[in-house]
Amino acid sequence: MDITDRKKTEEALRRSEQKYRSLYDNMRDGFAAVNWEGNFVEFNVAFEKMLGYRSEEIHKLTYEDITPAKWHSIETQIINDQVLPRNYSDLYEKEYKRQDGSIFPAELRTYLIREENGNPSGTWSFIRDISNRKRWEAALQESESKFRSFFDLSPQAAARIHF
Repeated sequence: MDITDRKKTEEALRRSEQKYRSLYDNMRDGFAAVNWEGNFVEFNVAFEKMLGYRSEEIHKLTYEDITPAKWHSIETQIINDQVLPRNYSDLYEKEYKRQDGSIFPAELRTYLIREENGNPSGTWSFIRDISNRKRWEAALQESESKFRSFFDLSPQAAARIHF
């Protein structure tokens, strides 16, 4: 009876692991885990594609290597003010550097990883490339600016009527 229960438990564990591996591998957003020194220890395919590096290259990098310098102190503050006290950050924006040197905007949320004794050992982050959203926002702002200029500088009388 013990062997049967053990086999059922192992099979349930295997199915659960398979389900979560599939989720991890098929996420459209990037996922990355870094140790307390900032070295990448785990990441998904979406993160690799986002950055343009191969897996073995990312393992040789730190998060500072792919983050423009202007963001280093901001992220340190987020870790100290949000992640350490409450184990997660608010959703925030920053930039990343791709392998080709290009910079892209991203939004992310970071979670604290703790050792069994409770000491911090690293972080998990879920990362979304927001390049398209930023382009749409810029286009909308430009369109709005053109409309406002046309409306304000038009020699013809114009009025907006709201019902």
